[in-house]
Amino acid sequence: MPLISWRDKLSVGIDEIDEDHKILIDHLNNVYDAVQKGQTRKQVAETLEGLIEYTRDHFAREEAVMRAVEYPDYKKHKKAHEELTKQVKQVAQDFVTKDDYEIGQEVFDFLQRWLTDHIITMDRPIAKYTKERKVWNV
Repeated sequence: MPLISWRDKLSVGIDEIDEDHKILIDHLNNVYDAVQKGQTRKQVAETLEGLIEYTRDHFAREEAVMRAVEYPDYKKHKKAHEELTKQVKQVAQDFVTKDDYEIGQEVFDFLQRWLTDHIITMDRPIAKYTKERKVWNV
């Protein structure tokens, strides 16, 4: 069973962004599955690195759009991206460097909550703002 499933409530209404979010959810579910299945630390670390890389790419795309449309809350949004990236990198580093560190349910609960809250409260306004400026054909 996945940690998080895509649902219409998470849609921002722009296909490209929604697809990006679906892939991000898939990466998070892959990390969750790797831990739940008891894969080796190396396998979990590789899966976690995939999540980090995709997150970084996704955030860069969102930030490029925000800059292009001169989104008024760009700095706040970018800071939220930086904080999450920092937290996920710390989890990955702790997992790789500390033999007794486990990625527990509290980490997954945090990531799930952060991702859904971020999409709903921070990404939807970007979508609305860009739609008003006709950046995407929707």
